[in-house]
This record gives sequence, structure tokens and C-alpha cells, in this order.
Amino acid sequence: MAIQRYTQEQLAAWLKTHTIGGGAAGGFTGNGTKVGYATGSPQTWKKLEQILDATPAKFTASEIETTVHGSTGFISKISGLMSVTDTVVNMLRDDSTSSAPNQNSLFALAIAKTTVWLRIEIPDGPDFTTASWEAYEYQVKCKSWEPTAPINDKQTLQATFLFCGTSFTRYPPTTSVLG
Repeated sequence: MAIQRYTQEQLAAWLKTHTIGGGAAGGFTGNGTKVGYATGSPQTWKKLEQILDATPAKFTASEIETTVHGSTGFISKISGLMSVTDTVVNMLRDDSTSSAPNQNSLFALAIAKTTVWLRIEIPDGPDFTTASWEAYEYQVKCKSWEPTAPINDKQTLQATFLFCGTSFTRYPPTTSVLG
């Protein structure tokens, strides 16, 4: 069998309709990502409008050395406490409180340093026909609210969220609660 060589453009076109080792390679799995927050319990989710990009928090355990000095000569470790990164959400800026009330309410939440539940839903497939989303929920404070207004480009809003909870929950793919 001869090896077929593709240009980057041909490969990109081919990947739009084919998969390699699963659905994620066949498309842009971020398309349709949803982000929302809830200020209380039980949670009534407020979906953020016009999401461009969302980077969910990631966590890494610290290392604790447990070596008992003996004849092996190897250092032994266990996992310690988890360090959680910030969550960054970029949105098209909409300063209207009627068309983007949830986006605009982030400003007040940041000023008041209010703790909220954040939910990020990532599509379980490579296109907009997805019927299920993998979800992450954890408590955060809006650390920064940064609108941009470049002269020759679109207005955006970047919100950065600081993890401040005691749990980090992942839900397997299911129907969206953010609508």
C-alpha cells in the first residue's frame, strides 16, 4: 500500500469528516462549550453569553516524601494536597444588561468577591449535533473582569476565576443543564 501525502489544508479538510482513534480527532470538540454559574444552593444556573473560549481548571497534587532510610536507596513519595489552576473564560463583549445579563453580572460578583459555583460543559462529540456534555463543577470567585475595546477588532471580555472550594467534580457525559 502506498503512503498518501497530504498538505496541511488537505489534512484539515479530511479531518472534518473522518476520525482517528475516536470522535475527538474528527472535529473541534470545543464547539458548543457552555459555561454557567450559580450563586446559591440548590443551583439555578446562569449561562454566560457568547463564549469564545473556556479553559477549565486543572489540578496537580503536590509530592510528599515518605522515604524510610534503609537499604533500597530509592526516594518514596505520596500525593499531597491538590493545587488548582485558574479558569479563564473569553466572551464576545456585550455591555447590554438585557441581552447579556449574566456576562455583565460578573462585574458585581468580582467587586463583591462572591463565591459562586462554576459549571463548564464540554461537548462529548466533534459537532453541534452533540446530545451530551462532560461537565465540571467547582466553587470559584471572579478574580478578574477584563473588557477590551481595540480600535480595529471585536470587543471581548475575559473573566478569570480563582478556585476557592473544597471539591472538584467531574460528571460523565449527559444532557446539558445549561440549556
